[in-house]
Amino acid sequence: MSKKAALDLTAEQVRYFRARRSHLVGDGAKDPATCAKELLGAQAQVHTCALHAISLRTAGRPSAADIEREIFDAHTMLRTWGQRGTLHLYDAEDWPMVVHARRQWATSGRSNGMPSDALLEEISEVFAASDKPMTRSDLTPLMPEDYIEELRDHPGAGKTPERFAASRVIWSLSKRGVIAHADAQGREQGYAHRELWWPHVEWKETSEKEANQDVIRRYLGIFGPSSVQDVAHYMGARVSDTREWMKGMEEDVFECTQGEHKKLLALKEDRDELQVTPGEWPARLLPAYDTMLMTHKNKRWILPDAAEEKQIWKKAAVVVATAIDRGQIVGTWSHNKRSKEVDITLTPLGGWSDDARDALEADAQAFASHLGLELGAFEIEK
Repeated sequence: MSKKAALDLTAEQVRYFRARRSHLVGDGAKDPATCAKELLGAQAQVHTCALHAISLRTAGRPSAADIEREIFDAHTMLRTWGQRGTLHLYDAEDWPMVVHARRQWATSGRSNGMPSDALLEEISEVFAASDKPMTRSDLTPLMPEDYIEELRDHPGAGKTPERFAASRVIWSLSKRGVIAHADAQGREQGYAHRELWWPHVEWKETSEKEANQDVIRRYLGIFGPSSVQDVAHYMGARVSDTREWMKGMEEDVFECTQGEHKKLLALKEDRDELQVTPGEWPARLLPAYDTMLMTHKNKRWILPDAAEEKQIWKKAAVVVATAIDRGQIVGTWSHNKRSKEVDITLTPLGGWSDDARDALEADAQAFASHLGLELGAFEIEK
């Protein structure tokens, strides 16, 4: 059998594939949990941004309240730490895969002064015995004096090492898949044991390599074609580890090119889909920290002008809300909520075209409805 010719894609074909697979084009996912699954988690450092990210990609544009009911009442979704050591909103069924895969992902500098296995086992039993979510204040009195003393001089402990100790325990149990974020308990963040809120989730034993291969397949099926460096960047893993995980995936993956970008990786099953000529492609308003802005190490695919990068990815890991047209950033936007309305102001960047205005205003109207408000002013700065 003759070998297939090398596949060279256009930049628009690549962007259109990613837009379709991430539900920025088309009818949207059938429900919020399916959207979270098909997005491989929505970036959720800011909870409200994750709700918006899911809504704008789901059929019927569910409200923030609708999605929160799925998280906090139906428990079809959950919020926990994942890619790049940051919070994501996942389909609950994906939780085991993320836990098994992330053992060598980034840990946001959490390396020194971690709790012992014995302490984690003890607090895990406390969570398991609770009939409601628990908070950091609930755990603080349970922190052993020797562990508090160990952390007293830690640069992150400040004046309350006992609360810092409880935070480290919460993070460690979350990383192990014992607990995940629940709804607020009073004024504090709650955390629930997996048997309390997610007993329906099936935990199968799998190796770190197998779990990461599952993540990589899912990633390439949404955000491919991508380089090994892009894959590692997305997960927050070392490139060397990523290469090791990808050994044995040769039957699933092939190399293609896009302009100057060589050795991009894509799933063989997506070869035909990658070559689709772009069709209807409405401009969209993405929330701050949207997952689409985190998927690739090199940002030129979504923001051609490197000089504008600092206007999107700012200091202190701030990522602003953006307007995209044909898969590329053409502006930033902000909103101001009032009692019954929300005002939206859009600031154009170099790629702006007035042709995008109507679609963006429609997205603004949908965002207002998502918040349970009316759209007030929709302004484009000159």
